[in-house]
Amino acid sequence: MTISRLPEDAPSESDLTRRLRAVERRERELEQALAAVASQRERLSAIQAEYERRREGLLERTREVRAERDALRDERARLIAANIALETHEAGPSRPQASGAPLASPLEPA
Repeated sequence: MTISRLPEDAPSESDLTRRLRAVERRERELEQALAAVASQRERLSAIQAEYERRREGLLERTREVRAERDALRDERARLIAANIALETHEAGPSRPQASGAPLASPLEPA
């Protein structure tokens, strides 16, 4: 039986050991990177959920503010109309009635 020799360019046992340690080290680094990515994904998911919660809150607040603004505009319009009616009444005929009867209210015909 003949034992064949290894080629001269075959790695030595120390080369194989060194390469094996490098591969194991790289494998640990990749495992750490995967764990970091998973952690970042969880954090991103939590941030997205918080963003959506705040966004919904802002949309609701926008609806509330718009409703309040509309109510204030309506009230302002009523006040302006009342002011115009008052000014019109005050600017009406200022001559006293000959009979001394009281003046008619702005809602009653003169």
